[in-house]
Amino acid sequence: MTVAKILLIDDEEIVRETLKDFLVSAGHIVVQAENGKKALQLLEDAVYDLIIMDVFMPEVDGIELIQILAKKTNQPPIITISGGGGILPPNWSIKLTEVFGVAYSLTKPIDMSLFLSTVEQTLQPLPRSVGQG
Repeated sequence: MTVAKILLIDDEEIVRETLKDFLVSAGHIVVQAENGKKALQLLEDAVYDLIIMDVFMPEVDGIELIQILAKKTNQPPIITISGGGGILPPNWSIKLTEVFGVAYSLTKPIDMSLFLSTVEQTLQPLPRSVGQG
C-alpha cells in the first residue's frame, strides 16, 4: 500500500473523525475541512492525492466545489459521500461520475470496507505528491 495525502471535507465532525480514523489506520495522511470554502483555502496551500467530500455542506457545497475544481488543471480524483438528504435523484451518483468526473460516489451510512477499498482503488496509480506542500 502507498501512503496518500487525502483532503477530507464534511460538515459533520463525527463523520470526518470516523473516516479520518479509518484512513489513518490504513496509513494515509489526512487533512480535514468542515466545508468547501475551507477546502478551497487548503487546496491553495498544498497538493493532495485524493479528495473525499460530502455533497451537502454549508458555505461552498460539494457540487459547487467539484465545478470549481473541474476548471483547474491537475486536480486529484474525487470521491463523494452523501446521505442524499432526501433530495438527490436516484441516479445522482451516475450523474456526478459522468457529468462532473467524480471517481466514485458513496452513500451514507458508509460501509467501511467498501469505503477503504474504494479509496485504495481510486489511488491506483498514485500520483507522486506526498510530501509536497
